[in-house]
Amino acid sequence: MAILAFQMAWNNTETSEIYMNNETLRTFAFYMTTLTGNLENRVAGQGIAAAAALIMFVPNLIIFIFMQSRVIDTMAHSGLK
Repeated sequence: MAILAFQMAWNNTETSEIYMNNETLRTFAFYMTTLTGNLENRVAGQGIAAAAALIMFVPNLIIFIFMQSRVIDTMAHSGLK
């Protein structure tokens, strides 16, 4: 649950769009999604979108690596193998 809760909070862009009036308080995910919004060149936009997706995925991967033993223990106790 902790991994999913972190991922939901980390990838939330609606909070920045709706509630934040100050540009310095916007979330990292908001800026990553606005990178490809105004690009005319679709090929360059795909490369930037892939890089943004990788940057957004890395913190989730790090948290999963640290909590991997708990995830495996949960699966072992629930009967999934």
